Amino acid sequence: MAAVGLAVAILAAGSGAAGAERVRVGVTNVGVTLQVIDGTPSGASIALWEDLRGRLGIEDEYVVFPSINAAMDAAAAGAVDLFLGPIAITRESEARLDFSHAVLHSGMRIAVRGVEPESWLGPLDILLSAEVLRLLAILTALTVIVGHLLWLFERRGNERSFPRHWPRGAWEGTWWGISTLLTGGCDDKHVDGLPGRVLALVWMIVGIGLVALFTGSLAATLTAERISGTIHGPRDLAGRVVATQAGGAASAAVRARAGVPKEFNTLDEAFAAADDGEVEAVVAENFTLRHAIARPSRADYRLVGPVFESLDVGIALAPGSPLRERLNAAILTMREDGAIESLVDRWLGGRE
Repeated sequence: MAAVGLAVAILAAGSGAAGAERVRVGVTNVGVTLQVIDGTPSGASIALWEDLRGRLGIEDEYVVFPSINAAMDAAAAGAVDLFLGPIAITRESEARLDFSHAVLHSGMRIAVRGVEPESWLGPLDILLSAEVLRLLAILTALTVIVGHLLWLFERRGNERSFPRHWPRGAWEGTWWGISTLLTGGCDDKHVDGLPGRVLALVWMIVGIGLVALFTGSLAATLTAERISGTIHGPRDLAGRVVATQAGGAASAAVRARAGVPKEFNTLDEAFAAADDGEVEAVVAENFTLRHAIARPSRADYRLVGPVFESLDVGIALAPGSPLRERLNAAILTMREDGAIESLVDRWLGGRE
């Protein structure tokens, strides 16, 4: 009797092994968290899934897709049982798919090309721009011309204020022009002759307009330089065309800040567009972007601004998936025993 019972147990075990649950796992190139090279997936998401698979006692079959959108569509249609992603858990994505508990907390980040850290010389660089220098040169030339004319008019009858000999006399006339332009007059000099006084009156009136023109042009130059300058953070995304990965949460984050997202299937395509000047920046999940710009070929890219649009990311499941509860229980166990934190440290370089 005991032998029969043992045989039944062995048969049952063998039957269970032969009929082990098998799930179809969608994968695609997401970034550092999930990469597919020569048909073989790797990355933090794969390491996480392999741990979960062992805890759940199931077998799997990887199905490679060309893009995040294609993988999400397949999961939504039930063509695969889950998509590792990880994918941001948002209201829009939950309308299409079911999700596991969050496996990572992250946010968005911005990468721009060729930006040096700001220094105290930044405002000086703007003041010394070509437009400002051109305006200053015009004002200087006009002042020198007026100074010479005034000296010619006054040098014979007003030698005390405007000495007869050049260049001293011309310099005194130019100094009068500078003082009148900036302060409206010159206390230590007076103009006696009629031609000189007519010129002085004209210069005072014209000077008011010239100073106003210079001030307005300078303000416009400073404003235009700021508006057209490099993106420094999330607030600068308004009106800018930036690259994002299709299917991710970055596009919505950019639109929420009045930016214009241009979507690409992969981050490599997004960076290629930035290299070609099609977009002004690349916006993606923080960990992914940090590792993407760590490549030697992207040494001229830098992260700017803080992490923004805080979000949780998880594993996408087919709607109504029976795996969800078991997967959530395994994820909670991994949180409690520190397995997820260890994966983040090992694959993503810790939290930032």
